[in-house]
Amino acid sequence: MQTIQVVLELELLQEADQAAKKHHMHRSALIRDALRLHRLPRRSGLWGLKFFWMNSMA
Repeated sequence: MQTIQVVLELELLQEADQAAKKHHMHRSALIRDALRLHRLPRRSGLWGLKFFWMNSMA
């Protein structure tokens, strides 16, 4: 795993913090999952999307 810096607008940062708190996860994990989710539909279709969410939110 590599470390990167991401620059976000204040409003988007606050929304990311709220979502991370709601799902009991770190903000970096939330961003990683969002990027994976963005990538999945092109790689594996809707089934991959459903499978990803079923396993990542368990």
